[in-house]
Amino acid sequence: KKGSFGALGMCWSFQVSCLFGALELLAVIALVLRNQHHDRCLAIAICPIMLQEFGQMMVWSYVGQDASTCPAGNHAWGKVTSVFYYSVPLMCNLSAWQLYRRTPQSTWDWTTYALFASSVLASFGFAVNIAWRFFWMEPACTYPGPCGHLLFFPREFAPLIYGNNITYDLPMFVAAAVVNTGDGRFNGRWSTGGVAAIGFVTSALWMLYFNNLMPSILYTTACNPDEYYSVWCWQASLISAWCLLEIWVYRNAVDPDWKIPREFQMELISDESSSESIEEKLDK
Repeated sequence: KKGSFGALGMCWSFQVSCLFGALELLAVIALVLRNQHHDRCLAIAICPIMLQEFGQMMVWSYVGQDASTCPAGNHAWGKVTSVFYYSVPLMCNLSAWQLYRRTPQSTWDWTTYALFASSVLASFGFAVNIAWRFFWMEPACTYPGPCGHLLFFPREFAPLIYGNNITYDLPMFVAAAVVNTGDGRFNGRWSTGGVAAIGFVTSALWMLYFNNLMPSILYTTACNPDEYYSVWCWQASLISAWCLLEIWVYRNAVDPDWKIPREFQMELISDESSSESIEEKLDK
């Protein structure tokens, strides 16, 4: 691998993408089966980043030599991966609506309108970007940049990519910021706020790194800034770990006596069949 961090680099091969994808799949399965508090809502949010990991794994199987030289499978899997990539803000907003649905709301307030606008923006961005990728964009191979990470987007489309940040990043942060989940932790924004914090910090670090703005000791060659758009392994895995551990972290770092509110426990219990009594479950 040329360029960066060595073993601390990101999704730089078929094997590494497969490993990260498998770990994230296990996290999604664990959240769905555990079904504790917001588990299944959070599983919805991380599902597309897990799927794009497997998509990138398949792109590595057909990786190109440059923008114009690659096997036919490169184009197909590049498009499939882009569907998962562009669906991330859409699924984050769907997850936010599921969280919102579980909280008592008698009337629409500013958070409802903000989430509605965010969802419209995410849907618009998804539709435009998929249409661009499938129908307007000239076929271009996905291939490794100088720092060993895949280049999904040709440089000549950079303005559209930067504009895409408005329909990609903004809806995710709005979805994380506006929903009060009603569980009393940091004004109901502990779960989603942790996801947003991890996403913001890691995105900022990778953006600095791939724009060659970090200390020179970290580089053996200059990176192509567009490599940033294929780096999600560590970010996705950290978010998955947060979703699995956020209740444990809160109890150990903030309030050891906090319990899942009774109304949320009752909702979860009503969806399950078990020989345990309701009172036994509520005491856990």
